[in-house]
Amino acid sequence: MIVARNILLAELTGARVHCQHISSAGSVALLRDAKKRGVPISGEACPHHFVLTDATIAGSAKFWAEDGKDLFGYKAGEQPSCRTTTQISR
Repeated sequence: MIVARNILLAELTGARVHCQHISSAGSVALLRDAKKRGVPISGEACPHHFVLTDATIAGSAKFWAEDGKDLFGYKAGEQPSCRTTTQISR
């Protein structure tokens, strides 16, 4: 919704707008369409915005056993935890 709003503002005012931290395919599609129409807008994403999902951070055993084993001071066998959707809804 924010990307769509930014596109409308850029289109209305002619001001150049840069959208940061794009993390969804829908936002990318909106930006592509706007650029094709000549709207002065751009966007960017960093790998951690679309790679480090809640599932990865909350305990993907494969991630922590391989790529994440030395991150943030966690030792082998330790994994960070967060509440799951089920726990939040209770």
